Amino acid sequence: MKLFCKNQKLYLQFPYDEKIIEKVKELPAAKWDKTCKAWTFPATSVCYDNIKEKFGVKIDEFEIKKKLTLKNYKFKVSLYQHQLEAVYFILKKWGFEL
Repeated sequence: MKLFCKNQKLYLQFPYDEKIIEKVKELPAAKWDKTCKAWTFPATSVCYDNIKEKFGVKIDEFEIKKKLTLKNYKFKVSLYQHQLEAVYFILKKWGFEL
């Protein structure tokens, strides 16, 4: 099972399995994208948390962005994962609650 974020959407890909498909259909906002052959969801914290809870998959970059945006930290540009980790590390070191 693979979860990734692209173009403001979360994509969940896995080999065909009717039991997994039924679980995915239980999630709000789940849509099948036949072009990508993946289930898509809006890239929101709620959708991400639902997927993570139901299937146990996560995206490190999304985890860090979610923690940073929870406290209204906004970036003008898109940061790479290592940059996000550095910002998170520094903010935590300075005593910010994340």
